[in-house]
Amino acid sequence: MNKVFLAGNIATDIEVKKFDKGKKASFSLALNSGHYDKDKEEWVKRTDFVRLVAWANQAEQIAKHFEKGSGIIIEAQIRSRKFEDDEGKSKTMTDIVVVNWEFPPGKKKDSNGGGDDKPSSKKKNEDLDDVDLDAEDTKPKPKKKPADDDDEDLDLGDID
Repeated sequence: MNKVFLAGNIATDIEVKKFDKGKKASFSLALNSGHYDKDKEEWVKRTDFVRLVAWANQAEQIAKHFEKGSGIIIEAQIRSRKFEDDEGKSKTMTDIVVVNWEFPPGKKKDSNGGGDDKPSSKKKNEDLDDVDLDAEDTKPKPKKKPADDDDEDLDLGDID
């Protein structure tokens, strides 16, 4: 299985390139982590930066909805490729390729950038700007639990 999940902040401007057969978006993601140093009795923070690539519709949607500093959750695959550099030397490069993405929970788009509460990229064929996440039909409906001793009054239409 080749699957990676990352949550972080976009650390660079999203660079979009157009090709004859589609689009490619490249950007760096800042990943925060840390550990507790027993000797110093404190948390030591660490930030790693990884380079990601998104293609086609993923590239378009990420460029449309995110910017430097935005939080994002990524599902990706790691892929290696071989190529020759300008001097004819064989090189191998490893890419982290976006397969799916989501907005971080609870983030609303504001004038400072940041996240957004729009749907994830799983809705690939929808116009994401037309989705109203505050609409009643998008909120989960509570399931009714039938009474243990009163099965006669149970309305099966109330059970999801």
